[in-house]
Amino acid sequence: MVHGHDYWWTIEEFRQAQSIEELGASLEKLSASMVQERLQPRVKEAMDALEKHGIPYLEMAVQRFNAGNASQTKRTM
Repeated sequence: MVHGHDYWWTIEEFRQAQSIEELGASLEKLSASMVQERLQPRVKEAMDALEKHGIPYLEMAVQRFNAGNASQTKRTM
């Protein structure tokens, strides 16, 4: 949701079948190599976004959590 919206990873664009044959062809399984090739850019984009936005966010949350615990510890001592 880095871009402000959640979206599906498209493996293959939807095309409305015009015949029974096209419908049957659209139901055929995609090969693992084809799926990997098509998803690799999306996975890389997601990992890049996690590194750029997610990791810093989590680090900040940990710092705030630790700071909160440190101030509570001082009050109880």
